[in-house]
Amino acid sequence: MHTILKISLVVAALAVLPASGDSGPQPYLAAGNEPDAAKFLQAFPDPASGVGQYEVAVYEKTRAYETSSDPAESARWKLATLDADLTTPAVLADFGCALGTALTPANAPHLATVFDRAKNDAGIVIANAKKDFHRDRPFIGNTQDTCVDRSTVGNPPDYSPSYPSGHTTLSWMFALILAEIAPDRSTAILARGRSYGESRVVCGMHWPSDVEAGRTTGAAVFAALQSDPGFRADVDAARTEVAAARANPAPPDAARCAMENAAAAKQPW
Repeated sequence: MHTILKISLVVAALAVLPASGDSGPQPYLAAGNEPDAAKFLQAFPDPASGVGQYEVAVYEKTRAYETSSDPAESARWKLATLDADLTTPAVLADFGCALGTALTPANAPHLATVFDRAKNDAGIVIANAKKDFHRDRPFIGNTQDTCVDRSTVGNPPDYSPSYPSGHTTLSWMFALILAEIAPDRSTAILARGRSYGESRVVCGMHWPSDVEAGRTTGAAVFAALQSDPGFRADVDAARTEVAAARANPAPPDAARCAMENAAAAKQPW
């Protein structure tokens, strides 16, 4: 394997794994207990197939959203740009509208810990699956705009592989965790999780089938985490603090919520 590709696969894991000797958040699952996505995901569509050609058409269509005169399309591009940020404070904020109160590491520290640690588990699964499938990103071979710099997924010519979508894996896993914590808000939370993954297509970073595979992968990691006592304890603690935050809610930004709700209402292509 080329050195650049090895670096790209580290990027594919979204820089979530702690460095050797790092005292930062550790994965919940013991090494080797992570799901193997290469064993349960279907192969991605053949580019020459009808589905493959449809995915190219989706990529072409969504390239126009950045400069579209349609306010809904331009807003969808803006949200895709915001959704590219996978830092823990950003992800907590991304689900504040769906939950009905702003979430931060300060008012939901255990929830932040759950995401930080589970992100490390998912990062291992994502990196291994990307290596096995090794699908090209949709922007390879063209110069069309993406909503974030292409260097966020590696360096040319060896960008991190596309399948499955790492952002989608993490956002869907987190949506499932948050829906477990606040089941009465599960519909809105899962709708937001769905649109978060779709942002990666709008952004030009992924094909639609990458996003579908990311949801499957996120659900598999979520299922595996259920058996870990540390995960269960942290989720229970997060449930208590989220309930407290909801009892005295800090209203999320109304304009951001309107944009997210519009995105969650329909598929953007």
